[in-house]
Amino acid sequence: MNTESLLQQHPSICHHDEMAAITRPLQTLGISYFAHARLNEQGELAANGSNPDFFADYYREGFYNYDLHFDHKHQPEKFFLWDLVERRGKTEELYQRGLNYDVGHIITLIREHAGTTDFYHFAAPLGDSHMNEFYVTHIDILEQYIEYFNNQLLMNERLNRAYLLTTTPSDTNTGFQTRDNKPSTISQQSLDTFLSDIGKKTNTNNVTSIGRRETQCAQLLLDGKTSKEIAQILDISHRTVEVYIQRLRSRFNSRNKVHLARHLCESGQFGVD
Repeated sequence: MNTESLLQQHPSICHHDEMAAITRPLQTLGISYFAHARLNEQGELAANGSNPDFFADYYREGFYNYDLHFDHKHQPEKFFLWDLVERRGKTEELYQRGLNYDVGHIITLIREHAGTTDFYHFAAPLGDSHMNEFYVTHIDILEQYIEYFNNQLLMNERLNRAYLLTTTPSDTNTGFQTRDNKPSTISQQSLDTFLSDIGKKTNTNNVTSIGRRETQCAQLLLDGKTSKEIAQILDISHRTVEVYIQRLRSRFNSRNKVHLARHLCESGQFGVD
């Protein structure tokens, strides 16, 4: 199927109002763009996007060849902040083109299941630099939206047709490159530094501001579970668990997990089995 035929029948173009309705709640968070891409075992890509003009531009220019979808095997993490990498060639051109559609600060959450890889892209206009802080400290909120989005798809036959319209890449020479020899996703050191900086700007000792997922992680930690075990129990990535634990450490000003466990007990908010 050629590009124009795909676009003429694609739900993100033909039924963009329905996609806009599903993604509208994100606007209250300052998120201006959302897209979901699915890569199957055969290397075929299918997608839905909230901006029909950018979506059409993306396919007509063949930008899918240079997107993260075909670079993710080199990225072991389950989420990817685009501001932490340098982009070259067509990948940089893709990023610059996205700026015309308020696709600036981007985070991509990656999920793998039964040979299929799903990419959930959230973006805000360039200049809203606080969005990177929001992304990292509210991954649980983004995950809740992903669950909502997937449930909405199940009830919408028209938007579901998008995943039958696959594209096979002709060139997967992506231009993602590490910056200053730092990992292109979030290393533990970068994460610790970033969240420490956030802690200086927020009330890290406010126990009442702990989110649902953080609370679950805290309780399981006190129950003696490891980060990997917590990830399996909650069905989230190991990296996400580490983010929650780091946020808890920042809130309680804890030096390590042992120190954190003591502070959690002293808070009176958690029980110990």
